[in-house]
Amino acid sequence: FWYQIYCVLRGVLRDQADHTAMELRDPLMQVGDLFIARCDGEVTGTVLSTYARDDPLQDYADFYELARLPEFPATVAITTKFMVSPQYRDGTLPIRLLQATTSKGLRDGITHTVFDCNPPLGKV
Repeated sequence: FWYQIYCVLRGVLRDQADHTAMELRDPLMQVGDLFIARCDGEVTGTVLSTYARDDPLQDYADFYELARLPEFPATVAITTKFMVSPQYRDGTLPIRLLQATTSKGLRDGITHTVFDCNPPLGKV
C-alpha cells in the first residue's frame, strides 16, 4: 500500500523502496501502532503512531525539535504514514483513522502529537 502511494502515485522515496517486493518499510513500524483500514481484504488506509517514550525518534525529534516540548519524551508521539486510497478520501475513512490513533493516544496518556506531512498530490 505505501509503495503504491509513495512510489507509484507520488513518484517519491524510490531510493528507499524494495522494488522487487514492491515494499516500502518504515523503522517506526517496529515500535509504533499501525492502524490499517481494509475493504474486501484490500488495504484502503493507514496511520502509524509512535510514542517518543518507546522509541528515541531521533531523526524526527531533531527535525521537529521535539526536545523543546517539556513533555518530551514522556507524553509525545509522532503520527506518520497517514494515507488513504484515492477512492476513499472523500468519505469518513480519513477521520475514522485519525479518531482511532487519537483515542488510543489519549488512553495511553499522550498529550502532544506531531504529524509528519507531505504536500498533497492535488487539491485537498
